[in-house]
Amino acid sequence: MEVDSAQYASMSREMLVGAPLTELTEHGQRYQSRGYPDKPPLIFWTGALGMWLLGPTEAGFRLFSWLAAALSIWAIGNWARLLWGQAAVWPSRWVYACNLGMLLMNVDLRTDSLLLGLTTLALWQGQAFLFQRGTGSLVGFILSLSLALMAKGPIAAVAVVVGLLPSWPMVERSRKSQAHPLATSPLHTIRLIPALLMVILGVFLLLSPMLWGLYNQWGWHDGVRYYLWTQSFGRITGENPWANQPDPLFLTGSLAWSFLPWTLILVASLVYAVKSWRIEKWHYAGLGALMGLIMLTVALSGSAYQLPHYIYIVWPFAAVLCGRMLSATRVNKYLWLGHNALLILLLLAVAGLTALVAIRPVASIAIGFAWLVISYLVIRGRFTGNHALLAHTVAMFILLSAALLLVFYPNVLPYQASVRAAQWYRSQSDDDPIWILGCGDESLHAMHFYARRIVPVATKPTELPPTAAWVYTDSEGKAHLSQSGRTADTLQVLPFTRVTTLKPDFFHPQKREKILENRYLIHIQPIFAPAHP
Repeated sequence: MEVDSAQYASMSREMLVGAPLTELTEHGQRYQSRGYPDKPPLIFWTGALGMWLLGPTEAGFRLFSWLAAALSIWAIGNWARLLWGQAAVWPSRWVYACNLGMLLMNVDLRTDSLLLGLTTLALWQGQAFLFQRGTGSLVGFILSLSLALMAKGPIAAVAVVVGLLPSWPMVERSRKSQAHPLATSPLHTIRLIPALLMVILGVFLLLSPMLWGLYNQWGWHDGVRYYLWTQSFGRITGENPWANQPDPLFLTGSLAWSFLPWTLILVASLVYAVKSWRIEKWHYAGLGALMGLIMLTVALSGSAYQLPHYIYIVWPFAAVLCGRMLSATRVNKYLWLGHNALLILLLLAVAGLTALVAIRPVASIAIGFAWLVISYLVIRGRFTGNHALLAHTVAMFILLSAALLLVFYPNVLPYQASVRAAQWYRSQSDDDPIWILGCGDESLHAMHFYARRIVPVATKPTELPPTAAWVYTDSEGKAHLSQSGRTADTLQVLPFTRVTTLKPDFFHPQKREKILENRYLIHIQPIFAPAHP
């Protein structure tokens, strides 16, 4: 999907075929992005490595990001085990894995899967080191933290420090009293100050290739300093040029909808965590998770530029807090009723969404409620209490996922015309080149990826090659091409709209045609030079 995911895939493919590993290129040129290195390189490195293993395909680009997402589900349970014991492991994992944001994040793939997976792994390994002081957990912490920093910058370090530092006093008491199963140290232990020095040195060494590449390509101020400070903290101080002046509660609202269907459970878990902290004080094991959720949300809400997926970094904290409440106390009847009412509303929303793009409303609602009845019959008698609540919620998430993956996206993504054009082009037997003519400000990263080549851009027909070629263009470019006298033998008409910013009229069958534009894939004939006497 345009813009980000297609851009990362296209740049990863360029790296696969020979672009420098430490100096990013885009469409064969030096990567600019308003004169700053917009993203650290891990998404491009992992994308290129995946495509080297599986070919320049969607599966290759997604491979390591999806592995990171799976890793984060495993790691979140291990971190919950360190904080609260075995009972919190699977509730934390189900809450973390089965929410709307996790689904969207892994469909429209950006840097978030890598960031969350590696940050969650660092939280687990860091917590394990605080208890054990063992070499293995320290090495795991250094590796995971370094990679998380390469995924999206210093926000990973902020999340890890905020998540671990407040629990330090509790850990020390547990170690001294042998109250925690990991309090007994392994044979080879490392003291805290040497360990801290090793973390600083290890992270610096692992980041040095990336930092050297930033310095070579951008210099100190626009490269290294931008990555270490301006990219993240500069959005709060105003140094960063990106700004869309969002509402102060924009990210709070984004957390509420992206964490569906667990939103009410999260609110109740926050209340439960605050009450537990007031009782236990510095003995409260989840203080880092509580502080991480609150402080990161407040800090990110002060940024001058915000997008909904920026809040995803707080999911590990939200998940372990929910896991703690669901494993330690029975959900009261009012929360149970509210949560189930939310599930019913979500069911109606899913039915309405599928009805708008594909299936008749009556059939959509019938399918939804049939799934509700079947899941209830399966769950009844097998689960009780909070386990039943978890099972019902996961069943609803499965229905939501099926509706999006099997109905919504297959009916929406075909309107990303550049992808269909590139796929049609690759299906042809000729070796004629493909060009882009005009198309205004349409983002066309996906065309470069699906065509498996850098597609040159022409601003007028005279810039096209005199040989036979395929041309992707809009209505204005088609008219100019006709006026230029170039003859064509193939014309593909491709309906187009920006699928990441769908307008309400798109979902109205009678109004959809009014907002669609046409894109064209045209095969033009060569220009024959006149014969000389």
